[in-house]
Amino acid sequence: MTLSEERLPRHLGVTGDAAAGDTAVSGMSGAAQRCPPVLLPLAAGDRSHGLCTDAGLYAQLLGAWLLPDTPAARRRAAGCGGRSVLLFLEPLYDAWLEAADAASPALAVVLAPNFEQLSVSDTAGVQRAQLVLCKVGRCTQLMRPFLAAINSSAVLLTTGV
Repeated sequence: MTLSEERLPRHLGVTGDAAAGDTAVSGMSGAAQRCPPVLLPLAAGDRSHGLCTDAGLYAQLLGAWLLPDTPAARRRAAGCGGRSVLLFLEPLYDAWLEAADAASPALAVVLAPNFEQLSVSDTAGVQRAQLVLCKVGRCTQLMRPFLAAINSSAVLLTTGV
């Protein structure tokens, strides 16, 4: 099982067809829209080597779709409510969090942070996350007390060592 099939959709109630990598849903125009199990927003200004490497790996390993930070992409993501999860690396984009909440049902929010990149201004976005994935144990050690301090109910998982 891949991380996408085993952990993200089942844990968060995602109903996408993991075997096919996406599923058809009815879009705003009534036409079928394809929805992958994972949507990953990436703004034009966020193109660091590490961030793009992480995004590429999630796209390959989870079947994630990388989406530009545009109103059209946010509307498309909102059409995948209940069928996809919204995966944030960093930063947490406010417009995408609003799109997640506007979806019906709301899109589940997953955070896979580099802990050193989080700031106090990200607290509201982190509180919105249902699942936090840490790539290394040190991130998990730092995130556990941080999540407790902000009264987050997010599940914390370590995906690496």
